[in-house]
Amino acid sequence: MRVHPVTGWKSLFLNRVFTHRIVGFEAGESKALLDYLFDLYERTLDIQVRFKWTPRTSALWDNVSTSLGHP
Repeated sequence: MRVHPVTGWKSLFLNRVFTHRIVGFEAGESKALLDYLFDLYERTLDIQVRFKWTPRTSALWDNVSTSLGHP
């Protein structure tokens, strides 16, 4: 868990490759919660970014500014 430096809101950083379990949860509970969270962010288009790369383009991603508007 991470605390946003400006808002103080708590957030989770997880993905299917690196996140294997939640410490303090039974194995089945951890799997169920992680599967729910993975499905939530993989299927919710409002929280995804799509960027079409073309020659001479660049993109910057700033996690601080992207999470400012969401509690």
